[in-house]
Amino acid sequence: MDGCDAAIHLVGIIREDSRSGATFESVHVDGARNVIDAAAEADIQRFVLMSANGAQSRETAVSAYQWTKHEAEEHLKASGLDHVIFRPSVIFGRPAPGQQEFASELAHSLLGTPGPLPLFKAGMPTVAEIVESCRGARSLAQRNLTTTGSEVELQPVAVENVASAIVQSLDLDAAKNAMYEVGGRDRLRWGELLDVLTLAKGKRPRRKVVVPAFLIRFLLTLPIVRSLLPLTHDQLDMLLEGNVCDESPFFRDFDVAPIRFEPESVAYIGTGVARVQTATSSGRRGRHVLRHYDPPGPNTGIGHAKFGMWVFLASEVMFFTGLIGAYIILRNATPNWPLPAERLSLGLTAFMTFLLIISSMTLVLALSAIQRGAQARFRMFLGLTVLLGVAFVGLQAYEWSHFLAHSTPGTDMFWGMFYTLTGFHGAHVTIGVIALAICYVRALRGGYTEERHGDIEMTGLYWHFVDLVWIILFTIIYLI
Repeated sequence: MDGCDAAIHLVGIIREDSRSGATFESVHVDGARNVIDAAAEADIQRFVLMSANGAQSRETAVSAYQWTKHEAEEHLKASGLDHVIFRPSVIFGRPAPGQQEFASELAHSLLGTPGPLPLFKAGMPTVAEIVESCRGARSLAQRNLTTTGSEVELQPVAVENVASAIVQSLDLDAAKNAMYEVGGRDRLRWGELLDVLTLAKGKRPRRKVVVPAFLIRFLLTLPIVRSLLPLTHDQLDMLLEGNVCDESPFFRDFDVAPIRFEPESVAYIGTGVARVQTATSSGRRGRHVLRHYDPPGPNTGIGHAKFGMWVFLASEVMFFTGLIGAYIILRNATPNWPLPAERLSLGLTAFMTFLLIISSMTLVLALSAIQRGAQARFRMFLGLTVLLGVAFVGLQAYEWSHFLAHSTPGTDMFWGMFYTLTGFHGAHVTIGVIALAICYVRALRGGYTEERHGDIEMTGLYWHFVDLVWIILFTIIYLI
């Protein structure tokens, strides 16, 4: 720090990683103490510390995050350095690729799952809240539940506002040895905050249900839940305590134009071609094209959406393994099991298999094209994939109609297993064709670019899986 006039300490963590030694105490207390002591030795003129709203002594804190932040503040005050301490509520703003950020983490974990959204509550939900949880998303009861169903209240502040104030604090006399609580102009209940994020993704607000905190604490003991939810036990306790503050001194002393937590302010959380209609200050309507962003999970190293797809495919592996295993056991246990060549059409099915293999290749070429920004090639190969999938489903329907005319699946074990295995697989292929067709329509509307093509990757994983399953089915049913 020799030759520097000021120091800004922003280092902090939201989750501990004991394996690497990154604990709240080692980072927030020991790390900050080392930097503050070095600044004092270098005769730094002003030290700016990023603390946290709700920082308090060990005796009253509900989490280690809070008391470690407080101890860093106390060490700075005792150092004799001219200082400024900022205590922000939750900070939002467009993150760099791979960087964790409040709004993005929530959007891609809670909003990325089907079903109603949870409203955290310290106690048990009332009868009225349970009834309201069962109503439709657009009902008056649900709108009431959005503001009353959870005690959690937050005051999100834009990273641009915080950064501007930090720069100004370096030479602002009024800020000398001051502590500022930093929050936005809006205090939002948990349900209201979820609605803002949902609108930013181009969707209508979803139904919400009141969930007691003890149930969330239990779920957070499960590794799979911890990897999907951007929440720890400490963070849940801090949420229930509330994260609001008196922002008036902050906006009084610093020349900052507040950026409100609105759909257009967090449009960066969006995926695909979702668009948000927002009202500008002049009353005109604005359109914001949203970008795909799927940050890697802290425990898995891959995005939440991709991790969810892999979990789903793992369940599908178990499903088809059961079916295929049952087929093999029945075949070996049944005397005089008919040879496939006696009943099935190998030539037609071999051609169907060829179509599926080619469709996997065209989908890989489509993904490669959009990653390079080659829109025309992307649409061409994606369209070919859809056509090949439709052809497979059509030929399978033709094959079934031919076999059903002279087969008895109700009394013949061979036909019963044949229709079960190929039927379930055909249903999966049909779902894949529908998903690919939706992607193709979006592609025709310009919905994918080099930066936002997550839907293609997720659908591709599913499509390659059903292709692989068919190759296995073709081998054991038609060839062996």
